[in-house]
Amino acid sequence: MTLHLQGIGARNAIRAAELVAGDVMICNYGETQTVKAVEHHKSGKTVFVDIESGGKLYPRCRYGADRLVAVQRVN
Repeated sequence: MTLHLQGIGARNAIRAAELVAGDVMICNYGETQTVKAVEHHKSGKTVFVDIESGGKLYPRCRYGADRLVAVQRVN
């Protein structure tokens, strides 16, 4: 799957439910965010993600489980 981002074009994408700690999410214009932790809601419809971006930690960002997010996998 791919996702078109403003300023940089098409990038590989996965469902938010497939995110794991260590993934690097790519945003519009090439901004990146590092996934620090992932918690799945018991309903399975929501994913809570702790994100580090610009030296700040943003805890419990909520995403729909089926939402596509552009990622750069670091393995």
